[in-house]
Amino acid sequence: MVTVYMAVLCGIRSSRNKKLKEYYDRKRNERKPSKVAIIACVNKFLQWIYAMLRSRE
Repeated sequence: MVTVYMAVLCGIRSSRNKKLKEYYDRKRNERKPSKVAIIACVNKFLQWIYAMLRSRE
């Protein structure tokens, strides 16, 4: 789980993954603490991975 957490942190900090950064910013604008917003991003990231595996992309 730490690996996914670190992947999300890198995705938020870099400019490569704009969707993840936008999702993080949206959660922060909802007044969520930063760690709560990061965990929400981890959940969203895992949902994206599952969707890709399910559709065999």
